[in-house]
Amino acid sequence: MHAIVVTQHVLEVSGEPEDSDEGEGSTLWPSSLAEKVGRLGDLASSIEALPTSQPIVDARSRASAVRWIMEVHAKFGFTTQTLFLAVTILDKYLVLTQVQEMEVTGAGALFVAAKFEEASPPDIRDFTFVGGLACTKQAVLAMEVNMLSAVEFALVSPTAAHFLTKYQEAHPQQTQQHHLMQYLLELALLDAGLATCQLFFQAAGAVLVSAVLLDLPVPLPGRAAGHTEYAAECVRHCAREFEGLLRAASAADAHHRVVHDKFLKPEFGAVSSVASQRVLGVA
Repeated sequence: MHAIVVTQHVLEVSGEPEDSDEGEGSTLWPSSLAEKVGRLGDLASSIEALPTSQPIVDARSRASAVRWIMEVHAKFGFTTQTLFLAVTILDKYLVLTQVQEMEVTGAGALFVAAKFEEASPPDIRDFTFVGGLACTKQAVLAMEVNMLSAVEFALVSPTAAHFLTKYQEAHPQQTQQHHLMQYLLELALLDAGLATCQLFFQAAGAVLVSAVLLDLPVPLPGRAAGHTEYAAECVRHCAREFEGLLRAASAADAHHRVVHDKFLKPEFGAVSSVASQRVLGVA
């Protein structure tokens, strides 16, 4: 299959809304979904994003912590919500605190998220054993206390996982697209730069790129983003960033391999292979 250039398609998408003869319910962004997603925040002003003035954290150290979170998350079979919440907690903590030990910080973030989201969170002894941690269980428990204090116990936070759930409810027939969007958004967890992008624009960018890759009708950013050119450009920016992540993952970049391999599995429709074929022309 010939490689395609996602960016070209993204740049060709206008930010202006387009009338539909089929009614709102048939668009990729039905009004009910747009309202639900919009209530996660108020577009550019209210949806939570990480401030760019956070304490300096080495991007590779952060990526290593996120990869560990992903690997242990998979071993326990935690929910998607737990994964995204864990990275959200990690990034919030990195904003607020100078971190010396990333291992225990990542472990604390996943442990807190699992306790919040999972019906049966793991015992601390099982958690440290399965995670292969060099730090002690006492260190993880101390980090749990530090994190909860730092974020003032504010764990109810919108994540991309909430958007994925809403999108799947609105489009239950688009299983492959849902898997591809999840692949994109999990790749984004490894990228410190995308972590500063607002959630709405990440989610909309994932819709846009997945539609291009699967030859689905391409949604107009303006329809979902308040019909403003600023919002449409933010969506296009995220879409271009996603293309870069896809290229890195498809080229067997070690930092992204854990996500690429996860989405090679049949239960995810092998969408990472599909994306590689479309973006680079390789399996």
